[in-house]
Amino acid sequence: MYIVFNKHIDEDTLEEFVNKVNSSGDDKIRIYLSSMGGNCDVMPVLRDIIEKNKIELVAYGMVGSAALDLFLTTNTPRYILDESYALVHSTKIDNVMIDVNMRPVLNKYLLPILSEELVEFEMILDFFKVSDKENTDIRNNINVYYNNKRFRSALEESEKFFENSLANKKI
Repeated sequence: MYIVFNKHIDEDTLEEFVNKVNSSGDDKIRIYLSSMGGNCDVMPVLRDIIEKNKIELVAYGMVGSAALDLFLTTNTPRYILDESYALVHSTKIDNVMIDVNMRPVLNKYLLPILSEELVEFEMILDFFKVSDKENTDIRNNINVYYNNKRFRSALEESEKFFENSLANKKI
């Protein structure tokens, strides 16, 4: 079975995906992924389902933001098609409250949760081996695009990460 994620990934995408996986009689499922990203809350659920079902991920076109996170941090067979490229940028937070001085207000209970997401963000930066300039641009909310060659190199780094993680678990 082939599934295409080529739009903003959100709760509706997740529900549609779960229904397809549950109704599939196929032993082999492959997701073709080309997305600007989506809701970060949905990605761990997708990652869990993909890993447990050994679903293959295939990047095509532009893969960015949370979709890139999903692609590079999911331990499953992954492939990048020619001409594909990646987008990295800082996490964007929707629905931020503004105080009377027009400053953003973050709930003190939300901050620790958001900082946990930074672990995966830092992994992505490590996988791409970003330069100091790229790191500064990304942290200043500038979109940084990576060509197919850099994208493939990041995938290789991700694969090494999972190989090392599995080797350490066997000890």
